Amino acid sequence: MPVDPAILTDLEGALAARDAVERGRAGERLADLFFSRAPTLSEEHVALFDDVLEKLVGDITFRARVELAERFADCPNAPRKVVFGFASDDEIRVARPVLERSHRLDIDALLRIAREKGQDHLTAIAKRPSVPEALTDALLERGGRRVVVTAAGNPGAAFSADGTAILVARAQSDDALVRALAERDDAFSGRIAALVAKARATVRETLTAETGADPEMLGALIERIGGELAQKGDKRTLLGQFAEPMAAMQERAAEQGLTEIDALGALLDGKAAEALCVIAIVQGVPVEFVARAFHAATYAPILVLARASDFGWKTVRHLLKAKLGRIPPDVLMEDARATYERLGPATARRVLRQALAKERGLRQ
Repeated sequence: MPVDPAILTDLEGALAARDAVERGRAGERLADLFFSRAPTLSEEHVALFDDVLEKLVGDITFRARVELAERFADCPNAPRKVVFGFASDDEIRVARPVLERSHRLDIDALLRIAREKGQDHLTAIAKRPSVPEALTDALLERGGRRVVVTAAGNPGAAFSADGTAILVARAQSDDALVRALAERDDAFSGRIAALVAKARATVRETLTAETGADPEMLGALIERIGGELAQKGDKRTLLGQFAEPMAAMQERAAEQGLTEIDALGALLDGKAAEALCVIAIVQGVPVEFVARAFHAATYAPILVLARASDFGWKTVRHLLKAKLGRIPPDVLMEDARATYERLGPATARRVLRQALAKERGLRQ
């Protein structure tokens, strides 16, 4: 289909504007023109608008971007690059409408945003009418409690086997998550409810709602982990190894803060020392303490540190791989994961504090 000469003239006129304010106004006028003709535009025409609007939206006022994002979110043939630009905007008031509703964002675009943006953006994605398994996996990997509860309560969200296991593990100690799942009113909700009930019945023997752990189990953990951490570490490992990575991680923490992503990125790059420094900074403990946990005879101490930091299983798996220097045997991984899922973050932090106190007492 030939391109309408009138459209070309309008597009050329918009690009001819030199002043930023005028370019912004031209962008708004061009967007209005797009909406007036959208029902009759071919994809070829839409692509032309897309190319020009993409160059102008940066000069459009914030208020206008918010308004345009709302309009583009429900437009069935909205320009894809412009929509992605709005979805990637750091300002959630611009990003939210298209993240929640636009059908012009494909799975690759959504995954990219889910892996790069913050919790507000992840929450908006979790509200989409349809959230496929690959996307919920990404949301569960990076999302905090609000993101997980939002996705769990969305009847349009599908979960993989791994995602389902994560939901079951989290739901054992999160009543809000259980309520969100119950509101789905579908087969998935019933299946999850049964799994959570079974898991809670098992865990109830050793964990309590108030403290997060049965006193006997807690005492055993403190005794076992505290004793292991009090042992002397390998001097070649503990002395001088962390000065450079600790300085780098402290600088990053001061500039932008540290999250699980920093630890996982370091592990994926083969930089275990940096990952241990992230844990030490996040938990406010000496890095040597973390190193001894990492090099202990069993994986229990490093699991406690990871759980205290509320790391996802993917990060923990790479942490164990780095500890062993190879992919751990399936039987070890299954046992480690079962232990990790039974140990709530609050309990892990309590164990960590008491183990640290025990170690300090033994070293005095």
